[in-house]
Amino acid sequence: MVHVYQMWNTSVKRLILGFVLSFFLLLVMYAVIKYNIFEGFIAGAIIMSLAFLQAALQLVCFLHLGSEKSPFWNSVLFVFMLAVMLIVVVGSIWIMYNLNYHMMMKN
Repeated sequence: MVHVYQMWNTSVKRLILGFVLSFFLLLVMYAVIKYNIFEGFIAGAIIMSLAFLQAALQLVCFLHLGSEKSPFWNSVLFVFMLAVMLIVVVGSIWIMYNLNYHMMMKN
């Protein structure tokens, strides 16, 4: 029983702080879109920045990235996974853009 307790022992303060900050960032993103505080590219840049900040916050607070026994290698694997995802997403958008450009009817 002690082993199970030690395995699941985590700071409740860290979890609550992560939840509150994530919820606050979500409300800020919602307000930017709902009330048209910023428009166009600026609004998109703010939303993307806050989304990346929220993702990093959730990785640290809820998935405990960086607090394990070998944080360097887990961080390296995480960065590699992000790079592969970026290549897939940007490559897919590039392919769809080129297909759209070349398939449009020209007058």
